[in-house]
Amino acid sequence: MRTSPLFSGRIEVFHKQFLEKFSNLEVIVLQNVGLLSLPVNSFEKCDELIQLDFHGNSLEMVSDRIFQNCRKITSLVLSSNNLRNLSNEAFAGLENLEILNLNSNLIESFSQNWIKNLTKLKDLDFGKPLSNFTYESTMLQHLKILEAINLDSWNIKFEKIKNLIDKLTNLKIISISSNSLSDINYTFFNQFQTLKTLNLDNCSLSGIQPNVLKGFPKIKELSFRHNQMKTIIKKTFEELGSLEVLKLGHNIIDSVDTKSFDIHNQLKELDLSNNKIKSLHADVFKFQTNLQRLDISSNGIETIAGLLKTLEKLEVVDFSNNAIKRLNSGLSGSLVLLKELTASLNEIDEIPRNFFAHFPNLEKAKFEGNLCVDVSIDNFQQINLTSIFGQCFDNFEGLTTTTTTLPTTTAETSSTDGSQTTTALTSTDLSITTTELTSTDLISTTISTSTLKKTTTTIRATTTATVRDTTTTTPYYVPSTQSTTLRTTTGRTTTDLQSTTKGNGIGNIAGISSMVVVFCGLRILIL
Repeated sequence: MRTSPLFSGRIEVFHKQFLEKFSNLEVIVLQNVGLLSLPVNSFEKCDELIQLDFHGNSLEMVSDRIFQNCRKITSLVLSSNNLRNLSNEAFAGLENLEILNLNSNLIESFSQNWIKNLTKLKDLDFGKPLSNFTYESTMLQHLKILEAINLDSWNIKFEKIKNLIDKLTNLKIISISSNSLSDINYTFFNQFQTLKTLNLDNCSLSGIQPNVLKGFPKIKELSFRHNQMKTIIKKTFEELGSLEVLKLGHNIIDSVDTKSFDIHNQLKELDLSNNKIKSLHADVFKFQTNLQRLDISSNGIETIAGLLKTLEKLEVVDFSNNAIKRLNSGLSGSLVLLKELTASLNEIDEIPRNFFAHFPNLEKAKFEGNLCVDVSIDNFQQINLTSIFGQCFDNFEGLTTTTTTLPTTTAETSSTDGSQTTTALTSTDLSITTTELTSTDLISTTISTSTLKKTTTTIRATTTATVRDTTTTTPYYVPSTQSTTLRTTTGRTTTDLQSTTKGNGIGNIAGISSMVVVFCGLRILIL
């Protein structure tokens, strides 16, 4: 597919002569470049265009019949501009248009005449207009094959939403967030037998009664974020056999019935974040064996004991910003697929020995803002974490550094494109900076090295050193007294460079960016 060249900076005026040089273009994307206007007849020779995207500019108008020769266009994005008024001829010629996005403009009125010829339209986004705009209640009724509609932030009541879309029975996606829908009648949506996504965020909803959603046989995603829901009672979602994503974050939920999620086990993502939940029964998720993402962050939960025991397919879990103190019994189960764990901003004072050994596929763990006073080095054996963020070490004042420079050698490294290169490392290329603590500023935080079995850190340059055109520093862990072997290989020759470092657990490799140090399986440790 032929696309427009990449631009940087501002393009306030879009000249017709420019496009004449690229008359065979099929896709033009000019986002956030400060575009002020589209001159008349700008696209008269662009009869091959399929997609146009002018998101995030300062366009104030669309000239009459400006797209009349672009009969192949299927997608037109004009979101986040300053459009105020559109004439009846603004979209003339776009009989094959399937996607029209006018979200976040300054449009004062919506007219059926704009879109009277857009009979092939499938996706229409009219979200976030001016607060005092006007519209025709029948403006959408001729769009018989429309599949997706966005009427976010119209600030209208349910009855008016109903009048706008009740003839669009082919809808699969309905987004009507930020409207006043306290009078909502869920049975209205039963007529949309192909409905898959319903967004009711920020609609002043106080709750969902049992079985009112039973008319949604094919619904896959439901979002009720930013409402005033207080409880989740059993059988609320019982009939939703196809539901995969459920978002209930940013409500005032303080009670979740043990059987609230005793539904079909198709759920893959559940968001209960930013509520007032103090406790969750250990069996509340027992039937959700296909759950992949769980967010229970920013509540008041004190324990997660046994909560995840049946979630064998879980890949991402976030229980940050709660009141959790212990992890040893909270993550029991078979979480062998877990890739990301976020436990920040709790009251965790200990990470149990071999804690990470239960998660062989874990890639990222976050523990900022806890009270950890003992982090056993055994935690980091035989794991493949790419990053650990842990502000168990909150105060780094009073540090001094010493530098040990390693002799000149030759290391075989892997370039960023995967090809093998041989790079000569001079004494300034590779140095180890060791940080020593001169005060007790780590608030009694230590890394235990008494159980450390290995006293040699090996850098395998052929697989872990990456040379990049940057000079950033990658942190790594150095025990209190450590004999370090830097092993580099060129061809069949192996050179071991011995260096003894002294410190209190924190060090840096400077000079070569993104050098990955292999230590008990850990790839990057950020403390």
